[in-house]
Amino acid sequence: MAVDDIYKLDYVFVQDGREWMIGEHYRISIDDPAKTPVEIAAGMVVEGRTTFFNGEMDQLLSDEVELTAIVAQLIHPTIDFGVEAPQAAAFGAVAQPPLPAHSAQLIGQSGEAAGRTYQGRVYLSGVPITFQDAGRLTALAESEFTAHGVLVFGAHVMVPITPSPLRMKHTNYSRKRKTAIPPEPPVFSDIQAASLRPSIGTQRNRSLTTDAFEP
Repeated sequence: MAVDDIYKLDYVFVQDGREWMIGEHYRISIDDPAKTPVEIAAGMVVEGRTTFFNGEMDQLLSDEVELTAIVAQLIHPTIDFGVEAPQAAAFGAVAQPPLPAHSAQLIGQSGEAAGRTYQGRVYLSGVPITFQDAGRLTALAESEFTAHGVLVFGAHVMVPITPSPLRMKHTNYSRKRKTAIPPEPPVFSDIQAASLRPSIGTQRNRSLTTDAFEP
């Protein structure tokens, strides 16, 4: 484990028999040479369950949405084998049916510098149907997202690893965008703020390709 190592932490959910996932990236801020990448990944999985999902993100999800696994992996400066931990009986905390799986709440993320390439998005499915009215978030939903979602997806800090949240830029890019060429080495931006979009959106299929990190 070294300062500025980048780890990816993914949360895998099942809703109506369909699997979907969200993820964050973390930059290590405390050096601990005695810990291996696998040990760090295992610790992030545990902390992700206790500090990210329990009491935070579960408050934004229908109880018909199940967290089935958490996956952590070192991705920079090299790719290492990750840790996938199946989760036992973990569900959203809101006793209401969810919106359709393709419906999602958008949370915007702003990075260190202005500009399109330093902005990220989180699409959160599984939002309870009572969180919306005529396609917009209710006042109750906005208060819940302000208390949990915006904090979690913007300034959330895990302990005791204490990495800072990141959005990975340019590693995934559209084939249709001629100027979207991944830089070498990949560029990262610390997330400084998160914003909540008041309307419920829909996710669409995208044509994406992924460039692997090189040591």
